[in-house]
Amino acid sequence: MEFIKLLQKFEKDGKKLLSDNQIKDIIFSDNIYETQVRDPKLKTSLWPFLQIDKDKNILDAFCSCKTQEAQGFCEHLAAAFFYITKKDEPIHLRFKKSFFNALFKIVSFYIGFDKKALKKKKKGSYFYLSSSKKELFYIEATGKEIDRLEEYLKEKKEDKDALKYSAISLDDMNLIKEGRASDALKYEMSFFSDLAKWFFLLADDNKYKIEFKEKTDGLYSQVIVTFADIFAKFYIPLSSFEELVPTLNTVESKLKLYEYQGKKIEKILYDREKKCFLIKKTKGFFEEEKEQKKGIKVGSYIYVEGIGFYPQKPNELLKTDIIETDKISYFLTKYKNIFEEKIENEKFFLKPYFPKYFLYFDEDQNLHIKMYVFEKMDFEKPFSYFFGPWSYIQDKGFYLLEDLFFEEVEQIINKENISEFITKNRIWLHNFEGFQTHFGSFQSHLVYTLTKDLDLVFSSKLDFPGEFENFIDFEDWIYIKGIGFFSKVEKRLNLPIRPGLSIKKEEIAKFIKSNKEELEQIDNFFIESYPIKKIGLRIVLNEDEQIVIKPEIKVKEGFDIKNFQFFENFVYLKNRGFFEITKSLKLPEMYEKEKIVTRSNEAFFITFELQRLKPYIIFLDKRLAKPKSLSLKLAKIIKRKRKSKTIYQANLEYQSEIGKINALDMQKAIIENKKYIFSQAGLIFFKQARFNWLKNLKKPKKSQKDQFLELTSMDIIRLFLLEDVKVAKTKETEQTKKLLNELQTFETDKFFDISLLKASLWPYQEIGIKWLWFLYVNNLSGLLCDDMGLGKTHQSMALIAALHKEKSFKYLVVCPTSVIYHWEELLKKFLPSIKVYVYHGIYRKIEKFTKDYDLLLTSYGIIRSEKDKLKKLKFELAIFDEIQIAKNINSLTHKALSNIKATMRLGLTGTPIENYLIELKSIFDVVLPTYLPSVSVFKEFFINPIEKENDLQRQNLLKKLIKPFILRRRKKDVLFDLPEKIEEIAYADLSSEQRHLYNEIIAESKKTIIKDLKDETKKVSYVHVFALLAKLKQVCDHPSLILKDIDRYVDHESGKFELFIELLNEAKESSQKVVVFSQYLNMIEIIKKYLKKKSIGYACITGATKKRFKEIKKFKEDPKCLVFVASLLAAGVGIDLSAGSVVIHYDRWWNPAKENQATDRVHRIGQNRGVQVFKLVTKNTIEERIHMIIERKKHLIEQTIGIDEADEIKTLTRQDLIEVLEKLEK
Repeated sequence: MEFIKLLQKFEKDGKKLLSDNQIKDIIFSDNIYETQVRDPKLKTSLWPFLQIDKDKNILDAFCSCKTQEAQGFCEHLAAAFFYITKKDEPIHLRFKKSFFNALFKIVSFYIGFDKKALKKKKKGSYFYLSSSKKELFYIEATGKEIDRLEEYLKEKKEDKDALKYSAISLDDMNLIKEGRASDALKYEMSFFSDLAKWFFLLADDNKYKIEFKEKTDGLYSQVIVTFADIFAKFYIPLSSFEELVPTLNTVESKLKLYEYQGKKIEKILYDREKKCFLIKKTKGFFEEEKEQKKGIKVGSYIYVEGIGFYPQKPNELLKTDIIETDKISYFLTKYKNIFEEKIENEKFFLKPYFPKYFLYFDEDQNLHIKMYVFEKMDFEKPFSYFFGPWSYIQDKGFYLLEDLFFEEVEQIINKENISEFITKNRIWLHNFEGFQTHFGSFQSHLVYTLTKDLDLVFSSKLDFPGEFENFIDFEDWIYIKGIGFFSKVEKRLNLPIRPGLSIKKEEIAKFIKSNKEELEQIDNFFIESYPIKKIGLRIVLNEDEQIVIKPEIKVKEGFDIKNFQFFENFVYLKNRGFFEITKSLKLPEMYEKEKIVTRSNEAFFITFELQRLKPYIIFLDKRLAKPKSLSLKLAKIIKRKRKSKTIYQANLEYQSEIGKINALDMQKAIIENKKYIFSQAGLIFFKQARFNWLKNLKKPKKSQKDQFLELTSMDIIRLFLLEDVKVAKTKETEQTKKLLNELQTFETDKFFDISLLKASLWPYQEIGIKWLWFLYVNNLSGLLCDDMGLGKTHQSMALIAALHKEKSFKYLVVCPTSVIYHWEELLKKFLPSIKVYVYHGIYRKIEKFTKDYDLLLTSYGIIRSEKDKLKKLKFELAIFDEIQIAKNINSLTHKALSNIKATMRLGLTGTPIENYLIELKSIFDVVLPTYLPSVSVFKEFFINPIEKENDLQRQNLLKKLIKPFILRRRKKDVLFDLPEKIEEIAYADLSSEQRHLYNEIIAESKKTIIKDLKDETKKVSYVHVFALLAKLKQVCDHPSLILKDIDRYVDHESGKFELFIELLNEAKESSQKVVVFSQYLNMIEIIKKYLKKKSIGYACITGATKKRFKEIKKFKEDPKCLVFVASLLAAGVGIDLSAGSVVIHYDRWWNPAKENQATDRVHRIGQNRGVQVFKLVTKNTIEERIHMIIERKKHLIEQTIGIDEADEIKTLTRQDLIEVLEKLEK
């Protein structure tokens, strides 16, 4: 009753909020609600708490606003109440009977209750497949509903889960904790219940469509529900359809539930003269029993195609046309909802009314008790009638009456029975002014006192008026007009309360509760005012950091708590009287006395129970309060040298609106495997990803007394990238900012000297070496990811030069076998002072390197096969060229590289990601182990959101995280720094198959040809020489050329072809187009076949090409056309190939002028970036000898341009040819 008056007070303001659409959201579990109400005056949203029973009575209410605190209620609670009860029944009751509740419950029972059972298709889209791959459930949200669906399906929703736990009993809670919960309880606590409530609430205010599809055995097996931004499909087995049928009429759909034989009640009329009901019905769909056989039995229902469902046992209301007077009570009680909906000529009220009575004595002193509803003459009207418990009041309608004292409208108590009637019904009579019963005899009335021992004692007080004229004697009772009945003899009445009765203090509460109505008749036993303002809980931590919950009472102004004496739910106020603690102020039973939370229950308490107790909390220890914000502040940082490493000592504090905590204390708690910490900054849970950095730090010493964390440069860089760290204002602020600036700008005061490098660096390369030097000085590593042709190798060699100036260190370079000789040549040319040991081939010995060399150059294959030997060595710098080879985190290569011991690791690649983000993680783990989170965390936090949901926020965070350790420049970014053309000789090895073919050809031809050449009397047989050299060159290109096995080129190995593929992939990664020249048509055919197989777009010109312009245009304008393949003579002159920026001369021409003419097709006017030219040479073969002669006689040869290669060989002297061929023997 107390809430009804309060509700009325705020009704107007509450309904105004409701009409202004200020109800924004609602969550509920059983009859407990939290409703989001937007307050336009406060410009904020509140979440008032309500508990409402089935009859729309408020059982409990709480809001965090000041109005509720001051007045016990507020407009926010009123708005929430009117929203929840806007229809016939409260939301929770309508939901239980709803179609959506039944639908999701069916689905949950065959899918289960674990969210992981649902597979994510993309953000906002989930599905479930059976073992036979049948789709049993699908849900997709779009637009504004995506985030809500994701919220329901994320792993933890503590606020909503807390509400669910508050709505269940302790027994159910224990069943859940013990894993013994029923399926029904599991459903109530599951995300499926959340989804059902979401759909139910949406359907209340939004348009929707429900479709039934896919018939199985004559009945639909699929339900499709569509809202504006939600689409869902449900598989419903035939055995479960019966559960849906009773709910069909709660939604709009083509399937309906009909009553008897498909008949429907059109209307009900009441004939007030005859006192009967007339039932008007539609004609049924079928009348005969045999027609039922056409339907399908679905449990207790029959389904008829094109009509719907009807119950097998018909509704008896539909079997009759007239309800006579004597049957009206029965039918009204059983079918009250139907009557309320269908009655047309009268009003019908389902809400129960309490009957009223008036009493009077007639002339014969008989007592008349007459019932009425609104006015005393209600039942005197000619058409009013009582159909117990229903009443019809003329011109007002039908009313359901509760708490009837008599079964008739009027009860007459004869005079001789009045004494007995009064004794039996004295409490009921107390409600009627002038007819109350009074304790005590004619001369006394009852009073009470509380003794020193707090016992309750009753006694008599003589205080009765002297003379009365108007009285009637009824044996044991005297009636005095206008006052009531007094007992003549006390002892004969055997009343529960009498003079001399004494109640012990421990029994007082029970006694008052049992005799409350009798005690209300004793003057001043209960007081009218309510002196308690609030009863709540004080929740604190004791000295042992255990949670202690203490009840606490706040009294209203003018009252002193010292004058209160408590007897369980009743309180005695000194010299005033008793009062009962109201339900709204009452604490949960388990917290009525002081309680200490055990360690085993602590996590559950702070996660769920603390939220449930929120309405009762008067004081909460700040160490138990969850901070709204938590920022990280740097108080001081110190840079120290420890051996060869630089470390930083940092005093870091997390600060909230509550207080602060040193990060070192948090780290210690994490090391102890604590999930949370009670701190001066509040209750902090470590499950947040932002605290992961603390887990990876070096453990503090037990003896450590200061508050400094020990951090590496990498720790600080990562921390400042992930956290918005503020620098606290202290006397060391400037020094702190200076140190941070060094780390954030990647600058260092330490000088480096690269004079050992016999090459000049371009401006962008100088920036690169500065970046590499900073990484080295700060014990960091990184990835150099410049475009192909920007000189990653040169920048790496500059770093080696700088390190070697500092000290004679050991270095490691690992590269693909195809480029090992390329590295060897560059190191010899540009770092001649560094002694390089090529750890490759059958004669390799690791001992040679350790004794006599500075740099170990080896391949990934050797690293894999000899990982145990190499992991014993210690290098100052390890360079991994084409590091993407280690992109598979489970590969032997990755494991071998991870085992290398090196102060600094440098990865070189055209791009760190080829297909998937896990490759980036894998490569980073090689150069910067532990920098990125573990694989599982990386997948959850980055891979899934970015690759599956295109989450830009996570994508930007990852970019920010890796940016300091990746240097990547594109050709277009450094265009003005680039040289116009860079030429390189790229070396390859013969494969074993090539070596065998090569040696066979030499063995057959070399003796006779060399012998003839040395005989100067004989002419030089250029034909034979050319044939021999052509064969050898073709072997160097690819074994398939000499074996005439072009179609099966993949079955043969070629060192040069592997090198070509390596260069092609690097160019492709750098988004550069490639032009490839070869003098052999079959080699061009092999390249084309490879490009087709790899789905790489290409254009081609040979001597046989007729539509040359079409091929040139394709290469120039088609962005998918990445490669131009041409024969040297066919494409050497007269065409524009400036769309390309990488030129590969697959095989060498004797005259470099021809090569240069071909190169100039790319390096010409219109070229807007530098051109890189690769001339492929097979090491230790005829190609290497030819190259040496060409280089030596370069200027002379260039002056003579032959018609073909045979002519150009004639420019070589006899001595040149002898030199070439003799060296083949060695």
